[in-house]
Amino acid sequence: MNNASENSSSHCFKYVDDLTLVQVRQVHNLETWANNNHLELNPSKCKHMQVCFERQPPVPHTLMMDDKELDVVKDTTLLGLRIQSDLGWESRVNIMVSKGSRRLYMLKRLKRFGVSSEDLVLVYKAYVRPVVEYATPVWHGGITAYHSHRLERIQKQACRIIMGADYNSYSEAIEIPNLQFLGDRRTELCTKFAVACTKSNRYAELFPTNRRTHGMATRNPKPFKEFRYKTDRYWNSAVPHLCRLLNN
Repeated sequence: MNNASENSSSHCFKYVDDLTLVQVRQVHNLETWANNNHLELNPSKCKHMQVCFERQPPVPHTLMMDDKELDVVKDTTLLGLRIQSDLGWESRVNIMVSKGSRRLYMLKRLKRFGVSSEDLVLVYKAYVRPVVEYATPVWHGGITAYHSHRLERIQKQACRIIMGADYNSYSEAIEIPNLQFLGDRRTELCTKFAVACTKSNRYAELFPTNRRTHGMATRNPKPFKEFRYKTDRYWNSAVPHLCRLLNN
């Protein structure tokens, strides 16, 4: 896969043996590369997704591989993250809520077996919470208040299970086991990730700094340039959102 991109004029993203092509009109070059390297592509495992924000999207361009038409999908999974054709996060939130709700069953069983509240909190942090926080910097800025509320309900249900009859309110419950509201925790995780990116030689260019061309001190100096935008979709996407967190 390391030299597969050399035979493609499209943008390529590779991870181990996974290859994603962006802005593709034909896959003939990829087929040629596979044949030259004695590899066989499986059309049934290759999908075609058209990113479009129109209410009535145009008919997708037909892509053929090994004389077979690739299936057109409205969403797909990339490195464990569900991506929609409109770049929304409804499918991703649905998956996280579903997985998180299923894993709460373990807390219920352990509670019945008499496991202490302290141990139940550790189980929640290690087994349940990571499900609803995977790849947080990618999607946190783009979810709605309703999505955030649905995710918060997972932790609220966990607190009810852990505290049992001692549960009074969610705001009191998260203080006892020293938890945080998931929304606040996601913001902290995104901020830590953004700070780490600015210290990386590879990703620091995503956050260009503001260079003063004068010696005057401004009232609210922002260390990083904020992105100009025409749509809320771009404004709430990952990099602009992380940049605003760095400036705040």
